[in-house]
Amino acid sequence: MARLVFVTGGCRSGKSGYALSFAEKLAGPKFYIATCNPCDDEMDARVKRHKNERDSTVWKTIEEPIDLLSAMKKVENGGVVLIDCVTLWISNLMHDLRDKNNDEIENEILQSVRRFLFELEKTDATVVIVSNEVGMGIAPANDVARLFRDIAGRVNQLFAASSGDVYFMASGLPMILKQRGDNESS
Repeated sequence: MARLVFVTGGCRSGKSGYALSFAEKLAGPKFYIATCNPCDDEMDARVKRHKNERDSTVWKTIEEPIDLLSAMKKVENGGVVLIDCVTLWISNLMHDLRDKNNDEIENEILQSVRRFLFELEKTDATVVIVSNEVGMGIAPANDVARLFRDIAGRVNQLFAASSGDVYFMASGLPMILKQRGDNESS
């Protein structure tokens, strides 16, 4: 059964760096599942910066903006997987489902997460999952942004509930929300 570690926090809180450092300390072959589909120069530069932070002799990068289950099939037994990040994955899924109504979009994404978590139970990988906490600010001004915020909040709850370890990043510092051995841990 997979060990899940969930790292969340606001923008530029240090999530990715902490998750990378955490994963690098674990034994096993390393796999980085990148969900970003760069759409402009700024995102392209961000992707390049993240790639430069990883030792390419240690990490195998799997770029997959939509199908995380397919990406996980490329992971070796006992592998350490870093998924960065869930909120970009949600954004990609919302874009693919844009012709559906809001309830259908939310239901399909939540089903994708549940299916992914169910399939993870069959692996022996350690999976470190990075996601943005987007629900701590003001209410977004438009319905698509509110739908994204709501879906991200629900998805984060599913990942946190299924994870043995949960960290919230603030100002580059990890706050432990849950650790294996806690009564609610998986």
